[in-house]
Amino acid sequence: MKYFTNKGILFLLLISLGLTTLFPSCCQPVRARVIGDDYPINWKSGWGADSWGMYLRQCTSFVAYRLHNVNGFSLPPGYGNADSWGHVARRKGYQVDSNPQVGSVAWFDKGVNLSHRDYGHVAWVAEVKGNLVTLEEYNYNAGQGPEKYHRREILRQEASGYIHFKDLINNSSNTSISQLSRQLKLPSKGSYTFSQRRAVKAHPSLNSSDLVYYEKGNIVHYDKVLEVDGYRWLSYIGGSGNRRYVAIEKLEQQVGPREFQVEQIVQFKGPFQVSHNHGWMISSDILAGGPATQLNWLDPGPLVETSKNGQKAGDQVLYPGDYFSIPGEFKILQIDQKSKGIKIKIGQKETWVSMDHVHQKAS
Repeated sequence: MKYFTNKGILFLLLISLGLTTLFPSCCQPVRARVIGDDYPINWKSGWGADSWGMYLRQCTSFVAYRLHNVNGFSLPPGYGNADSWGHVARRKGYQVDSNPQVGSVAWFDKGVNLSHRDYGHVAWVAEVKGNLVTLEEYNYNAGQGPEKYHRREILRQEASGYIHFKDLINNSSNTSISQLSRQLKLPSKGSYTFSQRRAVKAHPSLNSSDLVYYEKGNIVHYDKVLEVDGYRWLSYIGGSGNRRYVAIEKLEQQVGPREFQVEQIVQFKGPFQVSHNHGWMISSDILAGGPATQLNWLDPGPLVETSKNGQKAGDQVLYPGDYFSIPGEFKILQIDQKSKGIKIKIGQKETWVSMDHVHQKAS
């Protein structure tokens, strides 16, 4: 797929999360979930580049977004067309090998396995069963049309390699569906593939009568996600025009839920990674809890450049890809529970950050 500095179109390979077993000779069985088309709706039309400089609806854009949204990894600068990803990753110290894992990136050099002869492909790995690897992808036209979501299986040797930026699953672990679901961020709307039979109900309650059933492998297109009656539910408008509900998993009991209040004093966790420069300011997609907007821009004055491990390092001038910490204590000015955002003042600028990356000041 083409990078923003070029003009052209590239196919995109991404992998859908499903029940996953990693190499039986060395690994424990692992389960995963098919995510479906979680690509941002506002990027599904129009022209331009995404938050990582990739052309919209191309393979690199879909993979960059999936890494950010699911793996919690923000792609550093320097990754251009898909064919360059494996080479760049190796130079930057990331592992690139022939062993796919859930959350890794399948990389196809120019012309490999029907990839574009000039731009190559990249993909996100969702499922590995022996020698079979399941991929989710955009702009791989298998009849559904260009610049659209698609899913398929390949043999693991058909890729040029697999890039391990921040895999979701350690192949020495035995991860259950409920454990993995906590790692995944289910989109608020999109497509969902069922891994087992689920009942459709008229109300989000287990006491509501079963109307019909989705079988394993069926796909539903939903527009709401709810947490009611101890379960996570998908909701959509059925063919009758009535809203329907499907319970997809039981919620784990929350112990001591975190609550923030205006005027409360918080401190930052970190370290965080710089995603973009904006004149004299910077932004971090991780700290913003998603692709940063102007509301998430930061005054770099109080920030401290660090190593990836949080140790003070560097020349204290922050560029994309650098790491930083935010020392000190900060007062919450405003809270938005729906987006899990809190507004605070860092240096000379008020900014919104994700409450996932702060903690209450110890008393």
